[in-house]
Amino acid sequence: MIINQYGSTPNTGFGGRTFYMAKSLARYSNLTVVYGSYHHQLRSADHQKPHVNHDYDNPFSICVLKLFKYSSSRSIFRIINWFIFSIKLCFLSKETIGFRPSCIVYSSPALPGYLGAYILARRLSCPLFLEVRDIWPLSIIDLGRFSSRNWLVMLLAQIEKFAYKTADGVVSNLYDLPRHISKTVGKPIRFHFSPNGVDSNNSQIEESDKTSKALDKMLHKVNSWRDAGKSVVGYVGGLAQANSMDLLIDTASLAREDSELVFIIVGDGPEKERLEVKCLELGLTNIYFYSGVPKCHVHLALNAMDILFLANHFKEIYSYGVSPMKLPEYLESTKPIIHVTNARSLLDDVGCWEVVREHEPEAVLRSLYKIKKLPAGEKLRAGMQAKNYTKSNLNYDTVGDSLIAFLDDLGL
Repeated sequence: MIINQYGSTPNTGFGGRTFYMAKSLARYSNLTVVYGSYHHQLRSADHQKPHVNHDYDNPFSICVLKLFKYSSSRSIFRIINWFIFSIKLCFLSKETIGFRPSCIVYSSPALPGYLGAYILARRLSCPLFLEVRDIWPLSIIDLGRFSSRNWLVMLLAQIEKFAYKTADGVVSNLYDLPRHISKTVGKPIRFHFSPNGVDSNNSQIEESDKTSKALDKMLHKVNSWRDAGKSVVGYVGGLAQANSMDLLIDTASLAREDSELVFIIVGDGPEKERLEVKCLELGLTNIYFYSGVPKCHVHLALNAMDILFLANHFKEIYSYGVSPMKLPEYLESTKPIIHVTNARSLLDDVGCWEVVREHEPEAVLRSLYKIKKLPAGEKLRAGMQAKNYTKSNLNYDTVGDSLIAFLDDLGL
């Protein structure tokens, strides 16, 4: 059983890690995932509905707990929903779940729900594991400008400590999380590294294979630039504070005199308007914004570009590891990648492309020119190396197999 208040399906949101892990784990046994009915990452203002997902050979149940609707990620109802979700978890029954789970995995970042999962696990006499996808409350301190003495931050910090002390183990896509856990509670804990991955047949669960007019327009424009001999540097993904898009804009500003470079940003999010305004204020004519695309069409956007960009802010939170959801898809595309990070990167494991350890536009531009100068044969070799690594190590079936092996080693 997997619990993720912010979970969704590809039709209601973006699917994401929980959905694809559920699809993988359902190959082994009965599985139920528990979502909140509403959150700010859904595509529409409609509540999610409970159902059994039959899109694959191994169906799994989706249980939905009714929550309040809210208008933005900063709404007080988002916080209220944390506690409603936690309370409702306490009262889930075997009948609602569909079976007695052999273990429960509670997925962060909404920490209050762990308390409900803890009570539920005790009621059902099964082990409880914490999945950490984002380190709260450190994340909202480093990125959200909250004081560590804020009452909500202090409450979340206490829940975090309680979770590390009481969980039967921790699963995370952050490679160095054990260092943070030891720093927080003063002792090690059973840990399993579980990277984000890719789903090999994601297109089966989309509503339509037809591309949108907006995507077709973007692809036509990008192809015209490439036909004119320009190199297109792009980012595809969410536009939130965690993604350091200012660095890409500053790089575009530094390269404004280079008529052979074009920069594009494909995505939506709370930072988009501010980033567009910044480009206007800088008078940039070499960077363009486009709307986000459905998951099944991301590969079309990636394949249209020459170089892919990804960066995080150089904050303490990222020193414990980064696992951008888009990076496996970047690798699968075979396109050259520039990853700017202060943490271990998947590119380090793959052994190709550029990991930039300086959060400076000059460093990014040097890497861009280095990649541009690579012979076509070398680019092809590195691209296939990345794709083969992704297929062997980052397919969600492989990631799921690894988690099952970890649980088997614990006798579950």
